[in-house]
Amino acid sequence: MANGHRQRLRVRFQEENIDTIPEYIVAERILHGVISQTDTCDTGRSLIKNFGSLASAIDAPLSKLTKIHGIGRVSAKFFKLIPLFYKKYILSKEAKAPVFADSCDVVNFLLERFRDCNDEIIVLLCLDPNGTLLKCKQVCDGPLLDSDDTIRSIVELAINVNAVRVITASNQKDGFPSTFRNRTAVRTLYNTLELSGIHLDDHFIISERGCESLCERSMIPKIEYLKP
Repeated sequence: MANGHRQRLRVRFQEENIDTIPEYIVAERILHGVISQTDTCDTGRSLIKNFGSLASAIDAPLSKLTKIHGIGRVSAKFFKLIPLFYKKYILSKEAKAPVFADSCDVVNFLLERFRDCNDEIIVLLCLDPNGTLLKCKQVCDGPLLDSDDTIRSIVELAINVNAVRVITASNQKDGFPSTFRNRTAVRTLYNTLELSGIHLDDHFIISERGCESLCERSMIPKIEYLKP
């Protein structure tokens, strides 16, 4: 009985758009990867009923997941791996050197870069004249560009990869994104990069409640994005 049900689910996932498949069935299908024989239908329903959504179930602590009937530590740990698998998938796609045609492309890239990042950090994007990403690197632990050493390392990294344009970005864990924390330091970085013939396109602040651009706020000069 269970084998026939699993086969029907496999066919359903091959033939249907996953957007139309209920979350409890997706949870059940995930459990098939770690539970080989037992019927997981009721367990999938229990996960969604107890946590409210598939995302909340995946994000739930191990201690709460293992309280669900049918979920042992192996299954719970497998659920915790799902965001990590997805992040690795995104990073692998990024290895194809994306080209940023406009600020929307940059923001979408940064949203994925900061996904599941538990700490506030600053990253640097180094670009060629056409907006092709040459390097993406974390340059600072913490949300502030308040160190001469950090600014110096940004300039050196940009020079080393022959970048002519760069973008910096920070993630903010709580509240609406604030443009005030780094505006003085970003202006210093802008002037320092210009001395080396490198243009700072923008500094973005990304939070769960939105995104802010120092360029759009006229805190640094704006240039048009160049398409290849």
